[in-house]
Amino acid sequence: MCGIAGIAGFQDDGLLDKMVASLTHRGSDDVGTFHARDVSLGARRLAVIDPAGGHQPMVGEDGDTAVVLNGEIYNHMQLRAWLEERGHQFTSVCDTEVVLHGIEEEGVAFLSRMEGMFALAMWDGPRLLLARDRLGIKPLLYAQRGGDLLFASEAKALFRDPELPRDVDRDALGQRFVLGYPLEGRTMFAGVRSLVPGTVLVWDARSGSVVEETPFWELPKRTIELTDPANAASELTTVLEDAVRSQLVADVPLGAFLSGGVDSALIAVLANEQMDAPLRTFTLGESHNDPDVIAARAVAETVGTDHTELVVAPEDVAALVPRFVLHMEQPNYESVFFLALAEVVRRRMTVALCGQGADELFGGYPRYSSPRRYGADVRCTLRRIVSKASWVNALHTKMSLMRTSGDLMDHELGPQLTAFQLSVVDRASMAAGLEVRVPYLATPVVELSRRMDTRLLFESGAAKAVLRRVARKKLPAEIADRPKRGAGPFTTPRGALIFEQEACELMDDRRVARHPYSGFFRRRSELVCMDILVHSLVEGDGRLPEKFTPGDLY
Repeated sequence: MCGIAGIAGFQDDGLLDKMVASLTHRGSDDVGTFHARDVSLGARRLAVIDPAGGHQPMVGEDGDTAVVLNGEIYNHMQLRAWLEERGHQFTSVCDTEVVLHGIEEEGVAFLSRMEGMFALAMWDGPRLLLARDRLGIKPLLYAQRGGDLLFASEAKALFRDPELPRDVDRDALGQRFVLGYPLEGRTMFAGVRSLVPGTVLVWDARSGSVVEETPFWELPKRTIELTDPANAASELTTVLEDAVRSQLVADVPLGAFLSGGVDSALIAVLANEQMDAPLRTFTLGESHNDPDVIAARAVAETVGTDHTELVVAPEDVAALVPRFVLHMEQPNYESVFFLALAEVVRRRMTVALCGQGADELFGGYPRYSSPRRYGADVRCTLRRIVSKASWVNALHTKMSLMRTSGDLMDHELGPQLTAFQLSVVDRASMAAGLEVRVPYLATPVVELSRRMDTRLLFESGAAKAVLRRVARKKLPAEIADRPKRGAGPFTTPRGALIFEQEACELMDDRRVARHPYSGFFRRRSELVCMDILVHSLVEGDGRLPEKFTPGDLY
């Protein structure tokens, strides 16, 4: 797990060093750079696989190729064996070297063989390849400056270039107002793009420009191959067991989050079954009496994990909001509890499994039962946007065609999952230097979900019916059938409510009236978050003073 950055075109070693330094939180174990005539690559490394031998950038034998990788390739041992049969020799047991030799062997086609979460850059002169995993678990941002290209894991690294414009993208703000997340690879900043998941971008030194941006994987179309609930549950059990097994590989301490819900409980029991010693699990609450904490405690006792239950004061959670906004690079504060969780787990573990993705794949959100109403609500909100941008009409049309649960799930498995849910998981965990893995988003699990008749997902009106069938084989019914909570420590903690109260005191009517972004947000707390974002990234250097509070802005 790493933070990666690079420059293609112009040369500025000092700038690359600053870009890499701004990503130190993503990898405290090692740092490295690579320089060629037309490209510079850099990485901060969190050493998880082969800590001693996985220094990055990893350079090919002839010195003409180099790669930086953020993420984990879970099938790297199988790919290594395949490459060794073709004559490749390895000097480490790190998955990054497998990527290097694999692309040398097969080019872009090798990306389709890689199972894992990754964002990578590989120089194979005269081409620079940027690629991002199938569902966008790991981030990769880029900006073009004329024919030159800059890329990084986070925008704050790009903004170390003083020549790069730092303008807020008002279309992205409009999309966030309507949906809660930006669309079409947008970020909060004009000119800074997010590489679309499952896509490879190619920059060519001969032309000095981006010459290609094409998918190497696309989400399979839905079919109705699986119509029997028992068969669907049986197949899901098999692929989930395989996914969890593959993601338990690490050369550092590994554990799992327990939120009290069925998603994390199922991951915990599957992992615990495959380990020699009890799996270490973690729950963080603002009180030992929080319903989710109590539920997680019951799961741990049932599964037999080595459980750690921790409590954080709501005031301490509220104090994390400015740093959370800085790392999210979006005006998001409601998910701040995930940062608090990541920080306490990182003191005990380097890698953690979580249950992210189950709701989007298997029908966990209440809105999936009423997709037409959801589409109508979005169209109503769209009418409040004063914009002639093409995305407004396009989204209006898409929502007007929203008919089935599958339609809405297909939409949210793309931008909602990538730009919001997975962004929270990555940014908050890496802010603490913690690697988080998401077994539900393993490719075989995703592809299996696409073969299920969507009616199976809502059998007898129950959300995630197939997943709950699997869970009932492993867990008591009261855990397997626990309903999804609309709020709790993992969604809207009391600490976030304290921040909302503070924001209302800071953002009075006068400030709201003259705020440049008041038309894009419903709550004053979001305007305060936007001010933090502008202060730290648009006007600042991507950092905040250690004792910073929102009140320092006003």
